Amino acid sequence: MSRSFLRELERAFEVHAARPALSCGGRVIPYRELGALAERAAAWLQGVGVNPGDRVALFTDEKLPFLVAQLGASLAGAVPVPLNPAFTREEMRYFLTDSGARVIVCGHAQRPVVDVLRGEVPTLEVSLSVGDALDGTDVPWRRPDIGPDDSCLMIYSSGTTGWPKGVVHTHGNAAASLHALAAC
Repeated sequence: MSRSFLRELERAFEVHAARPALSCGGRVIPYRELGALAERAAAWLQGVGVNPGDRVALFTDEKLPFLVAQLGASLAGAVPVPLNPAFTREEMRYFLTDSGARVIVCGHAQRPVVDVLRGEVPTLEVSLSVGDALDGTDVPWRRPDIGPDDSCLMIYSSGTTGWPKGVVHTHGNAAASLHALAAC
């Protein structure tokens, strides 16, 4: 069993290469193509300075670019932080500050909120357009050195008793969850 979600993701792209991964806007995208898009997005993120362990906030309602950016962040060794595209300025200030996000990938509709917050969140250094995630870059992706205890994903709780809490999942935890689901 792999002890890294990153390796499981790469394995899925390879093993299921010709199978449909998703259907979006009337277009069927096989695993091979989705993997290639994710690698280009990972290289794009690495090219703007994203390093393993960096928090990358994802703030868009654009489905395919969101998925590609999230997979790209994972392949870059970063920690995707998916955020609700309907969050207000105050909510976003909280989530960006709490998560320690260095980079935010945002959609066109969310850009005004991000532009206002750029100077208000000290850790936020880079703001990227989610549409660029699909374009990627021609620079090759560099596979990061990721272990089972490295952070893999940060998801926020519902916040029923106050502000939501960021829950960090490790690569080992995510890989074990995938294996448990497959065993079912």
